[in-house]
Amino acid sequence: MDMIERLARDLTAEFGRAEIDPVGEGVLIHARGDEPFDPPVRFVASDADLRAHLAVTAEDAHDVFPDVDPLQAAYQLFLVHIDEELATRVVPGSEMRLSDGLWHTSPLRPPDAFDLPPGGGPYVFMSAEQFRREIRRRRTAKKSRRWR
Repeated sequence: MDMIERLARDLTAEFGRAEIDPVGEGVLIHARGDEPFDPPVRFVASDADLRAHLAVTAEDAHDVFPDVDPLQAAYQLFLVHIDEELATRVVPGSEMRLSDGLWHTSPLRPPDAFDLPPGGGPYVFMSAEQFRREIRRRRTAKKSRRWR
């Protein structure tokens, strides 16, 4: 089976409605669960591009999904990445593309469009580096209190 056809079928089963792009290469994704995309989000890649991407990521993906063969693990991890993109980065009409082994999405969802839980705490808007510094600061403060 063609990987793009399989992707369209699996995305439809997972999210609601997806179809092979009738105009270009790839898949049109019309929804992610209850969140419709009008116009649809386009995932642009040829069968060969997708297979090449999966082959490159197979070894690492097998660490995440060790119970399946490496290529299947790569495909499963790829589906996780598509879900993450749809949940956090795309807007209706965005285009997701594999190019030179990298994932590109454009346009991106603006940062203020995220639905953050109320009372998410002070760490919600910290970068990873800010979070690490804060944890180090707290650990140091905790140790110094022990010695008093």
